[in-house]
Amino acid sequence: MTDAIVSQGMRKIASLSLRSSLRHLRPTRDAARAAADALDGYRTDPASWSRMWATQYRVLMALPRPVSPRDPALLEIVLPLNPLPWLPRAYKHQPNRTRAGLARNIREAQQESALPCSQITSRSSDPTPWEWMRMALDRNSAGNVQLLMGYPPGGSMNITRCLVDTELAAAQTLLGLRAYQLEHGELPDSLDALVPRQLSALPLDGFDAAPLRYSRETRRLWAPGLDGVDRGGLDEPRPGREAALEPTFPIPF
Repeated sequence: MTDAIVSQGMRKIASLSLRSSLRHLRPTRDAARAAADALDGYRTDPASWSRMWATQYRVLMALPRPVSPRDPALLEIVLPLNPLPWLPRAYKHQPNRTRAGLARNIREAQQESALPCSQITSRSSDPTPWEWMRMALDRNSAGNVQLLMGYPPGGSMNITRCLVDTELAAAQTLLGLRAYQLEHGELPDSLDALVPRQLSALPLDGFDAAPLRYSRETRRLWAPGLDGVDRGGLDEPRPGREAALEPTFPIPF
């Protein structure tokens, strides 16, 4: 999992660096197409992510079945996944039930690792007051809190995967736009004008697996985001989970 996270981080940094430097670059159409094709090799490999989650599942299933969250023999092995032994005795915890929930989360993350984010239906939202009360009164109340906190954070990692792939698609598309601008002296009316001279094909974002949306007038690219709803690239602040709702990318040249 660490390798996958590092790989995503490096791809995001590289994409941001390329986008910020495009105003200073002067790629020809052939150079832009070749660079975009090369970047395509860094898109998420669904098979690799699926294998990563399968490994996480095997590791979890290999751990000893806990009997009590306060068993000293389990602290060294389980504590990184389970901080609940340090909670007050007033909290209830059923380790085996929590462990089953963790396994379910990993299985869902594995199944979702090949999906665009707008098709992920198990993405959790903030609990309602009624759901908080139900979890607090449940016999596994502390375990419910642990699952809510995200061990492992499958949903958030998949969203990060989709966002990084969208960042990469933006970098590829901007390469094509920059080459087109240098050749014609202006931006195209639509992204379709980039194919096949500046780009071999239009890059797909990670949220709905479609080409990025484009506006020549507002000079920006955007993706519809988590819910698949296209809001026209509105660049306005959003709180909490809504922050990644509709990623936008200004055209810097």
